[in-house]
Amino acid sequence: EDDMATIASNLSSLKKEAIDDTLSLNNGEALEAAVNLLVQAETIHIFAVSNNLLNAQEFALQMSRIQKDVRIHQLQGEVMFNAYLAKKKSCAIIISYSGETLQLLRIMRLLKRQGVPSILLTSIGDNSSTPLATPVFRLATRDHPSSKLGPSSSDPSITSLLAGLDAARFAKSYDATRRLAQHAPRF
Repeated sequence: EDDMATIASNLSSLKKEAIDDTLSLNNGEALEAAVNLLVQAETIHIFAVSNNLLNAQEFALQMSRIQKDVRIHQLQGEVMFNAYLAKKKSCAIIISYSGETLQLLRIMRLLKRQGVPSILLTSIGDNSSTPLATPVFRLATRDHPSSKLGPSSSDPSITSLLAGLDAARFAKSYDATRRLAQHAPRF
């Protein structure tokens, strides 16, 4: 029964709280470890399902601007094959709110067997995915399965984590990124 302005304000507040929760749930050690993996990786593979694939696209775009090879894997019949083809000099980002998505678990086990490090973004608490990745980032968990708003807290949580990874990567390799930008063509 709220008016439109109140609804918009409430949704905005929920998203801000989700970002604040995300910051409080994660630490600098995990960020440092993840950034080191991203900087060293020749290729970054992103595995997720549903709207989490959309959340990863901005991150992939930012990485492509510094000529980092980022591959978002989404074709259902091909993701296991893509995981199998991942090289040791790459890393993977797995986005799984529940940490129990069967296909993502299979991918993580395959990557681990192949020696490809995985960065996991998942909800609070232990789940089947957490032992398969290092580092692990925790997502805000204010979403309710019965809500018709969709993933109104997990989406900003995921996008803020990915933006934080990109910003920290930028800071760590600032000089190299700046040199690359100076030689980039102007369109």
